[in-house]
Amino acid sequence: MSIIPDGIVIPRRELDNFLASAKWGMIYGRRKTGKTFYVARKGKYRHHVVATTGGTIYDIKTGKTYTRQAFAELLPYLVREGVVIDEFHRIGEPLYSALQGLSGTGKVLLITSAYHILQKLMGENSPLIGLFSVKKLSLPDPRDLLKFWLKFYDEKTAAEVAMRTQEIWLTHASEENWMETALFTAQSIVNETLIESERADAERYVAILSAVADGARTSGEIASKLYANGLIPKDSPGMITKYLQFLVRADLLKRVKVFGRKRYRYRHLSPILDFAYYLDAKYGAFDATVGEKMLERVWEQRNGIYMEWFFERLLANAYGLQAVKIFDPEVDIALAEFDKVKLVAEVKWQNRITKADVRNAKKKLEQFEGARKMIIVPSREKIPETELEVVTPRDLVATRGVQ
Repeated sequence: MSIIPDGIVIPRRELDNFLASAKWGMIYGRRKTGKTFYVARKGKYRHHVVATTGGTIYDIKTGKTYTRQAFAELLPYLVREGVVIDEFHRIGEPLYSALQGLSGTGKVLLITSAYHILQKLMGENSPLIGLFSVKKLSLPDPRDLLKFWLKFYDEKTAAEVAMRTQEIWLTHASEENWMETALFTAQSIVNETLIESERADAERYVAILSAVADGARTSGEIASKLYANGLIPKDSPGMITKYLQFLVRADLLKRVKVFGRKRYRYRHLSPILDFAYYLDAKYGAFDATVGEKMLERVWEQRNGIYMEWFFERLLANAYGLQAVKIFDPEVDIALAEFDKVKLVAEVKWQNRITKADVRNAKKKLEQFEGARKMIIVPSREKIPETELEVVTPRDLVATRGVQ
């Protein structure tokens, strides 16, 4: 994965339009989604400063460090020329009010990962409310990742690399130790996301992430695991509602509607975080060394599931549909619009696809009358003939509407 030439940046369609149009903009999102990296390389701003935990403001372009007072004096000049204020939640008053006084002039972009305090910063009586166009930055769009990696790899490898580099910080990790890097960094991402939470709450959040990685999918199943570990006083889904809501908003969990029912199932949004928390739940990986062979074996076991998640997200983004869970028959991917299933797909990601595999997929998908039916495979070379729409990674980036 380190073959990317220096200076090459994977495109982010969701950011390009925003950076081009927002004079006063705010980008927020979970840690390590590439906000600072992308803006620093693609944003048209003369100045880019970062507010530090120590209370100073550091200019990443000039290397200068300012006190808050010095920065306040410079602010009108910086705004006129165009300025990015990274981790802006740390600058505090009176700089928020100073920005309010400068509104409508120049060009400003605020960046933050502080989920726990963002609502307060932009809530009632905030001097910042209504001043900024707001953009949430999640994981990179799978279409951009897949299109990029197909320049370097065959279809199967490109799709697998695209899937794991949804965690954009893995883009430059070496092929030899990316799994160790993922284990180490996953904890940091979660800890930094929860840094403003109370200690007891932080323990509950982490326990939920572990429970979901270990197979708990409903709020009831998750609550039971927390109750068994003494983390909540009652075995009740209501005890964890606020935690689940936050984890979904913070892009640590994904909530998938059970089609036709008022029920939801939870899973990790990021395959990499799921992998890390699965390893910890099963093998205590955060506290003990897990051997390289074990890491590779577990990844191989879960790779197929993660590819299903990847293609589900890609197709949902491309066609503006909602991912839903269907149990009868249980299909790998089901996308719906309101109460109608519009697209169903089976992902056959193994090296050898048999006639029985195709026959079983066809039997399932044919039950969805009126829906588009796909079978997603790594290559056309070894798939038996079928009436289903056969789709490969290269087909996906070439299809009109998916691009």
